[in-house]
Amino acid sequence: MIEFNSVTKSFGSQRAIDDITFTCKPGTITGFLGPNGAGKSTSMRVLCGLSRADSGDATIFGRGFAQLENPGREVGVLLDASAQHAGRKGREVLAITALTLGVRPGRVDELLELVGLAGAAEKRVGNYSLGMKQRLGIANALLGDPRALVLDEPANGLDPEGIRWLRGLLREFADAGGTVLLSSHLLKEIDAVADDLVIIAGGKVVSEGTRDELLDGRGTTVKSPDPIGMTRAFESAGIEFRAIDEATWIAESDALSVSRAALDGGVLLTHLDEQGENALEDLFFDLVSDQAAAA
Repeated sequence: MIEFNSVTKSFGSQRAIDDITFTCKPGTITGFLGPNGAGKSTSMRVLCGLSRADSGDATIFGRGFAQLENPGREVGVLLDASAQHAGRKGREVLAITALTLGVRPGRVDELLELVGLAGAAEKRVGNYSLGMKQRLGIANALLGDPRALVLDEPANGLDPEGIRWLRGLLREFADAGGTVLLSSHLLKEIDAVADDLVIIAGGKVVSEGTRDELLDGRGTTVKSPDPIGMTRAFESAGIEFRAIDEATWIAESDALSVSRAALDGGVLLTHLDEQGENALEDLFFDLVSDQAAAA
């Protein structure tokens, strides 16, 4: 369990996070979304004891990070994959962490294999690509067999195969009862893996809930090669809609109602996607724009 309770943090006159409150439950992946400067990284730094909150508290299993007896055995953290000693070999980085945490030496080889770096274990980190550094950082976070993970932009630098691998790794971790707080600017990747979403803008939480709760009612994406017929079908069925391009619409109705309208109008559909193929992206920009307008 990860909890933020009315956490506020300022740097001089600049308020970075403002009274944020949310919970990440065991067995779930919480996607933490927000534009650059929204307060995501500051929130994670407060959680991990790297920055002190002005008020409120952030806890992991009911305790602050500094109160955890052996933090690396409770929570695995990756905030900056590039912040690793460039002169050390990959195996050495993990071996030092293993000694610090009191982890058996064999765990290092297990993690190198798990993250796909067994063949690069003797290379110096300075010669790693960004994607390899991310994998090493994830291995470091998992080394203590923690119950929670806090990951800031872990997909940066990963190729498509690496992103799919990361998605499966996090899903397996959560399904085993782990708690994951995952920050990313890759909305489609968050959409593919997150159970819960927390959206932050201007230092404030502007929306939170399960994916289905937040995206409910966001409409249905409809595609057809017959724009005139599709428009008439919408109008005949009394369905509100907006055009995305000459062959794509977002209908403010469920997929069943849209398909019936198309059938009644004799219109061919080539695509029908309830909630919309860009539903999370649309929601994100709507909320962020609303917050900016209110500021």
